[in-house]
Amino acid sequence: MRLGHTARVPPASVLVADDQPHVVDALRLLLKPEGYLIDTADSPRGVLASLQRRSYDVVLMDLNYARDTTSGREGLDLIGGIREADAITSIVVMTAWSTVSLAVEAMRRGARDFIQKPWDNSRLLTIIRTQTELGRASRRTAVLEARQRQDLELAAQVQRQLLPRACPSFATLACAARCQPAGVVGGDYFDFIPIDADQTALTIGDVAGKGVAAALLMTSLQALLRSRAAACGRDVRQLASETNRRLVDTIPTNKYATVFYGVYSESRRSLVYVNAGHNPPLLVHADATIDRLSDGGPVLGLFEGATFQCGEVHLAHGDRLVLYTDGVTEALNDAAEEFGEARLIEAITSGTSADAEQTEQAILAAHAAFTGNAPRADDMTLLVAAAL
Repeated sequence: MRLGHTARVPPASVLVADDQPHVVDALRLLLKPEGYLIDTADSPRGVLASLQRRSYDVVLMDLNYARDTTSGREGLDLIGGIREADAITSIVVMTAWSTVSLAVEAMRRGARDFIQKPWDNSRLLTIIRTQTELGRASRRTAVLEARQRQDLELAAQVQRQLLPRACPSFATLACAARCQPAGVVGGDYFDFIPIDADQTALTIGDVAGKGVAAALLMTSLQALLRSRAAACGRDVRQLASETNRRLVDTIPTNKYATVFYGVYSESRRSLVYVNAGHNPPLLVHADATIDRLSDGGPVLGLFEGATFQCGEVHLAHGDRLVLYTDGVTEALNDAAEEFGEARLIEAITSGTSADAEQTEQAILAAHAAFTGNAPRADDMTLLVAAAL
């Protein structure tokens, strides 16, 4: 568009629906000099046919079409038919037999305004102008919302592509993982990052916040971890420090991420890890004892110069490692009670199988039974690794 050029606003269009020719002629004479484009219809069928051919800014319609009827039933049914096909176009109803109850019913079914015959020209023109502006604003909003929904769905597709489609095959581990965003996109994250022939990083994270902003930060976090995983190897303290420094420099001051990052060695059957402010994963041993993997430091992206410690655990046959985000333990039921760590442990240990997928399913089943129909307010991610 050239500077100084104003975009031309198209003239407003009105569909006049009435079975009395003299009424239609009078309305045409009133509206056409005001710049309105006029189409007409003399029956409910004609109205619906016109709306199938094109859209209008306003439908100005009578409520009675059959001869010698005054109930307005035809018009009320027509309003419902219009609304089934079009929730936006403004409907203004007119009748010579108006009552308060009829007006209320017309508005309940979807009319936007109501005027009695014979009408006042000035008032009718004011109503048409107002409803034209409201209808066009509603249509612009609907277009914008549709584009936003498309953008969100595209973002969700991209996010799903960034997460692992399947767990890798290990000689000494069987894994199962799942990420369920609370909305279309979310800020939870899990990953398996190959380091060398013997070592693979297992990581899970949770970016503060929800929605698109959290999803974008999650993508940045994933890229940072993947870009430095091979170079840092088993030096998980260095990886955490580098990732924290880069996030501090690039994300808003009120944003951060909790991350658990561990490097698993098949030959050693060991996991060297760092926990950056994340829910401590549970290492459930075959003898039912439990270790919480909490060695590490603060969240990433919030504190410049933060330092981290590392921990190391060995995974023997029958051990299960359960990584999770707070969307699992902090989920509420209808009584506003949290699922909590104790119920998570019970779900892990109550079954007789140490299989990773069965453990994951047991956790999800217990979680669903507890939360019931309560709305989910946070993303939920699980990663289960069972030692073979």
